[in-house]
Order: sequence, then structure tokens, then C-alpha cells
Amino acid sequence: MDLIRFMPVDIVQPNHLVGLKRNYLKLSFLCVEDLMKVKKDILAAVRKNRDREKSSDAYSGLFTNWYW
Repeated sequence: MDLIRFMPVDIVQPNHLVGLKRNYLKLSFLCVEDLMKVKKDILAAVRKNRDREKSSDAYSGLFTNWYW
């Protein structure tokens, strides 16, 4: 597996002249099996982050409604 970090300028964005850049990672695999292993790990992390975000939104909604 090869990993390359790069920061392209997205000229589609309306503020592309400001020079804001995002970090991107490019992953290259020798075989599909390696790709599927990494995909499984990444999807598990994404699900965990989404669940955490949903739960924090639910609690913040309770607190904002309680105090207002």
C-alpha cells in the first residue's frame, strides 16, 4: 500500500482565490483484498464518528431546549 498526502486547490469553490487548501490522502493498493481490508476499517471508524455526532447533537438539543 502506498500513501501520498497532497493539498490541491479546488477551483470549483467560489472562494478558491483565497488559497484555502484541504489535506487529502491518496491510497494505492496492490490488490483488491488489501483495499477491502482498509475499507472495512475506515467504514467502522466513520460509523463510530457518525454515532458519536448524533448522540452529541441529541444531548445538545436537550440542553438548549431546557435553558430557553
